[in-house]
Amino acid sequence: MVLALGAVELLLLGYAFVGYSGFAVVIFSLLTAIKRVLLPRTVIDISTGRMLVTGLNPGWWKLVKLWKSVDIPLGDVTDIRIGRIREKGFFGADVPPLGAISKGARTQEFLWIRYNSSGETREIYYPDIRSISNWMQLIGAMRRMFGDRVTVFGGLATEGESARGAASFGDAGSKVSEKPLHSRAKMTNVMVWIAAVAVFGFGSFISVWHTINRKFVATRATVTNVRPSNHLSFEYAYTVGGAQFFGQGTAGRADLQFERMRPGDVVAIYYDTNQPAVSTVEPTEVVRARAIGCGIAVCAVIPLLLMILLHRFAVLPRWSLFDVVRPRE
Repeated sequence: MVLALGAVELLLLGYAFVGYSGFAVVIFSLLTAIKRVLLPRTVIDISTGRMLVTGLNPGWWKLVKLWKSVDIPLGDVTDIRIGRIREKGFFGADVPPLGAISKGARTQEFLWIRYNSSGETREIYYPDIRSISNWMQLIGAMRRMFGDRVTVFGGLATEGESARGAASFGDAGSKVSEKPLHSRAKMTNVMVWIAAVAVFGFGSFISVWHTINRKFVATRATVTNVRPSNHLSFEYAYTVGGAQFFGQGTAGRADLQFERMRPGDVVAIYYDTNQPAVSTVEPTEVVRARAIGCGIAVCAVIPLLLMILLHRFAVLPRWSLFDVVRPRE
């Protein structure tokens, strides 16, 4: 919805190529989301002497991180860290790994693998091990396969103990994938979020559509009053078809110097031909862009704030994305 409104704005402002590209991004994102629901990605695929790992490359400087798969010989794995990883930061403080840029890194439970490749030490990580099916068996298999090279942090150390005896798990041909998105807790969160975006987005879309379809034309108006105490605003009067109408604007939006304004001055304004009583001191393009910008803000920010509040008071079931705001159990 947010991207769609942005694409509408670009089309209205004359940027057709960029606008249509925005719609293409929306469609691609929807298809990717559907694929994510129907086909959870494989995280670990073990074959003879090797394992294929799907995850992210660490790097705090990366604004966007893309998923990638790395084929790692088992002998090249130097260490594996699992759980709420802590490293020594400034002044000796325990902090999450520097390479994890997520704001929720302090509460995330990682699967973090360091390995050698072409003489260099490389890393790849999966951001939430609890999102992996059979994650406790995976911890047991990692301990059995790599021994002292595995370090488990926090409560996962005891939770994973029950999986130590899973002898067959981790042999060649074993795979572990992400939990399906339709797990009850995550699906509940996703549906509430989608519903919030749909409700606020629909309201925003109606308001934006109504605004961008107004037929504004320019005319002259006479300043009737100046109000310096009210955001440097002024009142004006204008005539359409022999009828007089009144309006109000601010000097900033009218691109005028308020100090020089006096009652009786003539200023340019724009009124709606279908509803002459509706007027503005801003050009049509600015009015439309402002309306679309507000619509994007409403359907992006308000649903997110609603989700944060619902997790802050533990109304919704746990979702790792909002662990940072949930009360500690």
